[in-house]
Order: sequence, then structure tokens, then C-alpha cells
Amino acid sequence: MDADTVLILGLLTVGFSIPTMVSAISDSRAPRAAIVTTLVGGSLIFYAFKHILMGMRWRIFPTCFQRDCQIYTIGFSVLAYFGC
Repeated sequence: MDADTVLILGLLTVGFSIPTMVSAISDSRAPRAAIVTTLVGGSLIFYAFKHILMGMRWRIFPTCFQRDCQIYTIGFSVLAYFGC
């Protein structure tokens, strides 16, 4: 898997775990699932930062996200066209 894709998956995982954590804390519950998903997302982000060859800069995040979305959108539309 490409490091850019791993980075995007990590960012999305951490982003989706934040509302879960806030909800658990506001209901006076232990945010166990949110902590686990945050750790998984953080690990993915760390892996991506370690494996990108030329270094990571904040300004390339939108480019990575846009490129990965275009690649997977094209792939899913081709699969849908062939009925897979």
C-alpha cells in the first residue's frame, strides 16, 4: 500500500475517533474504543511519515487526499460498470 494512502487512512481514522471520544466522555463512560482507534490511526500516520521518501510537508496533504480519492473513485466506478 502506498504511504500516501496509509496517511489518509490514518487521518480519517483519527478524525472519526474524535466524536466517539467526546460522546463517551460526555456520557461518563470510558472511551476505550475511541482510544484504540486513535492509537491505530496514530500508528498509521507514524508509519506513513517514516516511509515517505522525500519527507512530509503539511502543504501536500490536500494533494495526497485528492489523488487517492481520484484513484479509488475511478477504480470503484470501473468495478461497478462491470458488475463486480
